[in-house]
Amino acid sequence: MVKMSDVNKDIGMRIRELRELSDITTEEIAKELDVDEETYISYENGIIDIPASFL
Repeated sequence: MVKMSDVNKDIGMRIRELRELSDITTEEIAKELDVDEETYISYENGIIDIPASFL
């Protein structure tokens, strides 16, 4: 059985990879999403759920 936390970590890892390939900083993407950088980093690390509207 797959845990939701594992899913969040997998999604976060994929988003980080895409961000890095696009040469975008966490600060830039956080500003674009209108969240603070710490919150965005928590999304990438799978600590908190990423709102579906961000995907």
